Amino acid sequence: MRIENLELFQSFEVQRKGFMLKFGVADPNVIHLFHGTKSQNVDSISANGFNKNYGQTGTFGRAVYAAVRFDTAIKYTEADQTGRRSVFICRAVAGRPAAASAKVALNAPPYLDTEHLLQFTCVKDARVNPEGYAFQ
Repeated sequence: MRIENLELFQSFEVQRKGFMLKFGVADPNVIHLFHGTKSQNVDSISANGFNKNYGQTGTFGRAVYAAVRFDTAIKYTEADQTGRRSVFICRAVAGRPAAASAKVALNAPPYLDTEHLLQFTCVKDARVNPEGYAFQ
């Protein structure tokens, strides 16, 4: 089933353009990711988008986690009474992700600068060929 929400897409576009202005870049590093969830969460996510307050507390703390591969995301689902599982295919502004391979709980992505004016936009689990991202 395909679900699209025009209001959420418009919000995504505002964030994408805002990132481009804030960091002065032409490419905001938009990536496609997979997010596995329980079927009972589909309506809420479809209507309101992702909310880190309802996300998992995983490797990088409370965040919305998304995987590069479908077969990783499907592991975070539960079958409903009909046997169906729910995975969202998402566009995300990864921007400048911080790479963190150790299990470190973060309240927010680390800062890019010593003055603490600019933060990384998210955290990825490896510098090269990451398998997952955490959006806080």
